Amino acid sequence: MSSSRVRYVKNVIGFTATWATNLLTVTTATNHNLVTGDIVYLTTAQGPQEYVGAATVTGATTFTVADATAKYAGFTGGYVTIRNFRATGTFAVTAPVGTGVANTTVQSFIVGTAGATYQINGSLDGVHWSAIGSAVTHTSNDVKSSAINASWPYLQFVISAIGASTSLAIMYSC
Repeated sequence: MSSSRVRYVKNVIGFTATWATNLLTVTTATNHNLVTGDIVYLTTAQGPQEYVGAATVTGATTFTVADATAKYAGFTGGYVTIRNFRATGTFAVTAPVGTGVANTTVQSFIVGTAGATYQINGSLDGVHWSAIGSAVTHTSNDVKSSAINASWPYLQFVISAIGASTSLAIMYSC
């Protein structure tokens, strides 16, 4: 069983980059799981420079960051650190493709107040998403389970509500 705590996610991924017309285009080595507006920390391979900016997602392994100063025009690669912390929003994960099974089980639980709600979406390419299940709404301190088709290699959890002092965890297996 894999799990994802949806309030905080941190990844460090290698990247290559090109710069043109005040825009840094970043290609990551693996799926970055970013949503447009997420803050990224880019550390260059050329030296101890770090760029902090908001990402605009263009694909599952690509995003851009506006760079009006051209200070980072020389970035060619390095590491991107992604720290997501938000109570609501979109969280995408690369799900293992099921072999010989018809369904993937998604389970979630909360500790805290009622009302945590999310939608499960699936994608074949990590860019184009479709709703693959009904919205899930929790009551206080409960567990929910959903069976979805196992053929989706990317899952996305769109959280529309969560209580201020509520912890929500989502897990999937296939």
